[in-house]
Amino acid sequence: MRFLTVLMCFGALAFAVDYVQADEPKKSDKKAQSLNFKLKDTDGKMFDTAKMKDKLIVLEWIEPGCPTCRRHAKEGSVNHLVKKYAKKKDVVVVGICTSNRTDTAAMKAFAEQHKLGYKILMDPTGQVGRQFGAKKTPHMFIIKNGKKLYEGAMDDDARGRKPEAERVSYISKALDEIIAGKKVSTSYTKPYG
Repeated sequence: MRFLTVLMCFGALAFAVDYVQADEPKKSDKKAQSLNFKLKDTDGKMFDTAKMKDKLIVLEWIEPGCPTCRRHAKEGSVNHLVKKYAKKKDVVVVGICTSNRTDTAAMKAFAEQHKLGYKILMDPTGQVGRQFGAKKTPHMFIIKNGKKLYEGAMDDDARGRKPEAERVSYISKALDEIIAGKKVSTSYTKPYG
């Protein structure tokens, strides 16, 4: 009986450890196959990451029905990134709409309404979303040559309570480190949305 109790305790401990780490990417995920993809934007033009050798590609999973995406669109959070890195020819920012609820016309209207200064790609089957493991909106990624350099939240203000100037922009921090030739100090944060 004592052996069974000890065995159950170890089982519960193993479950707890697995549960706590559930949001962390598995080590095997980091060595996954290439994350290159092709998707059409809201104008019907093909966007192919394989043709963007040595570019830093910032991906924002976006959905007009998401309150957090609407807040960031209204604040211009991603537009500020686009503006900050406009002179850096090696930085490309795009949004990806992985939703069967939002068609191209609705996504285009949302982008125009909020004057989003970057392309929005349409992923209606969810194939690219599954490839990346994107489960929230916004869920942010930085990739280069098909490899993930950052995944997670846009910033450290999930509730939107801090003034933008006081937020830590994980995307900006990672881009600055990469451009400076440094390793990304925080390559994963928990996405919110």
